[in-house]
Amino acid sequence: MNPIPFNLNDLTDEQQRVVTHADGPAVVIACPGSGKTRALTQRMGYLVHRGVPPAAILGITFTRAAAAEMKARLARLIPPAMARQVRLFTFHGLAYQILKAARGRPNVLDERAQKAMAGQLLREFELNADQPAVECLLTDFAFLVGAQVPLERFRPATCDLDRFRRIWSRYSELKAERGLVDFDDMIVQARDLLRDDPRRRQGLVSQIRHLLVDEFQDTNAVQWDFLQPLIPAGDNIMVVGDDDQAIYGWRGASPSFMLDFPRRFSGCAELRLSRNFRSTASIVEPASRLIAVNTRRFAKAFVAHRAPAQPPVFVRPEDAADEADRITAALRAQLAAGADPTQLAVLYRTHLLAYPLMNRLDRAGIPYRVIGGRPNPFTRWMARDALAYLRWAYGEASLEEIARVLRRPARPGISKDLVQELQQADVEPDAVLDWLADRVTAVAAYELRRLRDQLQQLTQAPAGQAISFIRAEIGHDDYIQQYCRWSGSDPQEAGAVLSALEQIPEPGESSRVYIDLASQEELRGDAGDLNTGDARASNTPAVTLASFHGSKGLEWERVWLLSAVEGAIPHRLTLEEGSPAALEEERRLFYVGMTRAKDLLTISAPRRLLGADAAPSRFVVEAGIWAPPPPPRRTPRRRVGIAADPAKSPADPPHKLRRRESPTSQPPPSPGEATQEPSRLASATAQPAPPRHERLSPVRRREDCVPGAPCWHKRFGEGVIRWANPEGGLVEIEFAGLAEPKLLSLDVCIRAGLLWVAKR
Repeated sequence: MNPIPFNLNDLTDEQQRVVTHADGPAVVIACPGSGKTRALTQRMGYLVHRGVPPAAILGITFTRAAAAEMKARLARLIPPAMARQVRLFTFHGLAYQILKAARGRPNVLDERAQKAMAGQLLREFELNADQPAVECLLTDFAFLVGAQVPLERFRPATCDLDRFRRIWSRYSELKAERGLVDFDDMIVQARDLLRDDPRRRQGLVSQIRHLLVDEFQDTNAVQWDFLQPLIPAGDNIMVVGDDDQAIYGWRGASPSFMLDFPRRFSGCAELRLSRNFRSTASIVEPASRLIAVNTRRFAKAFVAHRAPAQPPVFVRPEDAADEADRITAALRAQLAAGADPTQLAVLYRTHLLAYPLMNRLDRAGIPYRVIGGRPNPFTRWMARDALAYLRWAYGEASLEEIARVLRRPARPGISKDLVQELQQADVEPDAVLDWLADRVTAVAAYELRRLRDQLQQLTQAPAGQAISFIRAEIGHDDYIQQYCRWSGSDPQEAGAVLSALEQIPEPGESSRVYIDLASQEELRGDAGDLNTGDARASNTPAVTLASFHGSKGLEWERVWLLSAVEGAIPHRLTLEEGSPAALEEERRLFYVGMTRAKDLLTISAPRRLLGADAAPSRFVVEAGIWAPPPPPRRTPRRRVGIAADPAKSPADPPHKLRRRESPTSQPPPSPGEATQEPSRLASATAQPAPPRHERLSPVRRREDCVPGAPCWHKRFGEGVIRWANPEGGLVEIEFAGLAEPKLLSLDVCIRAGLLWVAKR
């Protein structure tokens, strides 16, 4: 048989080493934009050129789109008939084929049906069942299976563990009753089949001579267990990926399978693709500085193929509304200058952060496409509650919405049974208050009069203030707290949704704008991920909006990173968890966002976000893109009528420190206000030690600093600890007389004896 012609001349030396690797195990460590998919596809073609039968090559990737792309590329390298024989699957696709061959076609619970079942389960257990809650529950399911976590050790995000266990049990029952398997079940069952049936496993493995796995950094425990029985003789397995782009820990994936790969296989070759062909050196270099902070990674350095150009731009809008206005103006200017809209993208940590921007783009008539589909903020339960109040205020509420208002929060004398009677009586909405007034006690009658006044005030309030009025004056925030305590869900997330809604309207708009916006979202319906005002043509060139997760594998000429502040990225829950591994994944996520840009990267960090002051993300500091300003010089001030003592430092602590409560409305503070380099940390010069006092003692250990504790610093004087991260070695202190809090290195303070803290 004549060998298939094959040309290696257009490959770099690194790519050639990957393509021509001899038999045996190999891990390919690829940086962003290094052409790893091309190298993997060329590897398949080269194996056929060497005489390996195409059907003896098994390739696995994570999406059907990626598998189709590799198949198309392969058909350009070798005869199409041979390319079709190469086995290219997703994990789920391969599991399906194995189960089908052994037991017949499995009855698969597809994504739409699974979401419907998840919503049914949430309602059955009296939980809110909006779209994000459904997705959260399915993510919990995926993590539980993917990470192979024992149920008793699992920490669900949906609700408390006891309720989750009952939901999980009911989910399993429903699938069994209907003879269904979900996608994760297929992998588990295929893995068990290969383990329990050696003859079938051997028959399958004997057909495979080379196993190649793309995006290996995204592998989870159950996928790795599934892969191991498929490894062919001679350990001819090549895995390709970038451990620095492992960003799916929330569904059980872990870079540890890639990092540990060389130790699992004797003689494993470590190959590298270290040249970034996508981005300019001005983007590659700060991205490299950022990701080098992580400790759990392959030692590597990658270089830019393209020369330096414009460095990343860092901007600090006032708030989310100002941020949305600025980015909309920048996009409009780019498009007016002739930029291709498909080469412009805005990326963010969560869709919640993009709501104000989407509204501005709609008004500006700028077409945009949201990867994964445009989220509708008014499907969130807390947003539907606020909308119900507004619709009743404007005389447009249904009885169902009125019942929602009457029970969220519950009102004295207006029982659940009375509300149900109201709905069954089919009372006209504008007569509800009078109907209720005839059936309640004096206490409840007072509540109804108060509610009537509140509804009237809502029609007179500006849009953003109307949401605040519902939350604070009407008491919806109290209801959120009660519900979240009962369900075990996150009250801050619920509050953040309402804070995001407050930022959507433009100044001066009436509260009715929310009713109009919700109607527009309903009309938009399932029109897809393209949002172009009145234009709906699928071929309309559009700006891209995407989460950091959704942007992986994509690239654009100009990229804006939205809301790069502490609490957004890294996410608030990661900071609260305090896990170094989770923080490293957040850093990888920001790294992915940075490396999507080819020519220009703009990073935006608003001073206020979701109703609270916000500090720039530590990641922009670690990347060297922004550094906090130095602390202001303190000038001693003379007191009138009292002679100043030049020997006494104005920062000496008073006889007794005044206790101040640590602010609770702030997001977790910013270690991003400093870097790991001592030269960029807030520094201090030595001063005399404070006088002995029973409530003050020098900080000896990181754990001595706790939020809310009064303290004294040799340079900055009296303060209160606002936030502390002992594991990360950082503390943020609000000092008397300083406009902004200071972020300090605990190790520096301990070594130099700079910080004293009140004894606990």
